[in-house]
Amino acid sequence: MQKSSGTFVFYRPPSFKPSCQKSLNRLEYFSRHIIHRTYECPIYCWIVEGSVRISHQQSKPSYTLYMEYRDNTGASQYYRIQFPSLNEALTWMNTQAYSIHLEAICPASTSKRPVRDSQITQQNHEKKTESSEAA
Repeated sequence: MQKSSGTFVFYRPPSFKPSCQKSLNRLEYFSRHIIHRTYECPIYCWIVEGSVRISHQQSKPSYTLYMEYRDNTGASQYYRIQFPSLNEALTWMNTQAYSIHLEAICPASTSKRPVRDSQITQQNHEKKTESSEAA
C-alpha cells in the first residue's frame, strides 16, 4: 500500500474514453461521506481505478481511495492510499478510514464547508423522505 497526503491536482485528459466513463460510474456508487471518529466531521471518500505497469507489456489493476477534507484556510486536502483490489479498498474504507490520522485537517472548516455539501444535503433529504413515508 502506498500512502500519501497533501494537495493533489487532478487532470482529465481531453481524449477521455467512454469505456473509462463506465468504470467511473460504477465506482461512483461507492463514493460517500464518513464521519471521522477523531475529528468528528464529514470526510468525502471515493475510489478510482487505474493500473500499475509491471513491464512494458503487462499491467495490473490498481484502486486508489481518496479522502477529501479541508484545512484551516478552507482549501481541500487529500489523503490517498492505493490497493491491489476493489475489495481491499472497500474493506479499508469501511474499517480504518474512520480513524486514520489526516494531516492539516481543520474539523471546524470541514464541518462548516463539507466537500460535496449538496450530496450530504441530498442524502439527508432522502433519509427524511424515507422516514416520513414509513410513518
